[in-house]
Amino acid sequence: MVEQIDYAREGPPLTPVGRIVLEKLDDSSVQFKVPPRVEQRHPDILRCDQDGRVFGSFIFQTLNAM
Repeated sequence: MVEQIDYAREGPPLTPVGRIVLEKLDDSSVQFKVPPRVEQRHPDILRCDQDGRVFGSFIFQTLNAM
């Protein structure tokens, strides 16, 4: 689960914004999957709003770092 964190306040993370699945294929390869948000089981993750933008930004930044 990818959870959004507000560093300005203390406490637990905000609601999850998405999910990433990493699957080891062999000793040198990993499969990176980003399931659609509508298929994810967490009830708060079905919203298509600012959280979706945050998650999309996180995914693009992660892919660009590879």
